[in-house]
Amino acid sequence: MPTNVNEYRAAKREVEDVGPVVIFGKNDDGTDHEFMLPVEMPGDVILTIAEMQAAMESKNVGAMALAIREVFASLLGDEFPEFMRNRPSLDEMLFMVQGVMEEYGTSLGEPPASEGSSPVTLAQ
Repeated sequence: MPTNVNEYRAAKREVEDVGPVVIFGKNDDGTDHEFMLPVEMPGDVILTIAEMQAAMESKNVGAMALAIREVFASLLGDEFPEFMRNRPSLDEMLFMVQGVMEEYGTSLGEPPASEGSSPVTLAQ
């Protein structure tokens, strides 16, 4: 049987009442900024993820970007403006969504590559 560290982390987080952490940007003192997420994924995020996946399947980059923005706005709450001050690219946000979904014990499908851009792998 494989050793599943993701399951271990999820169980530990549940006991410790600590959600996933996204490290992005710097604090005034030069240290990494840590954005603390809720212990459990909010229901509205699940619905927005479904919208994001539909946008990915239809190759609608604009709708996908808006859905990703909504995911982080919901997860970060009052810290969302601070997060956006770091001006994340679409690729960076997709990378973060992948990591956050894995921390919550779920994953995304792989989007089709759009013409003129590098493919971004969301699930391994």
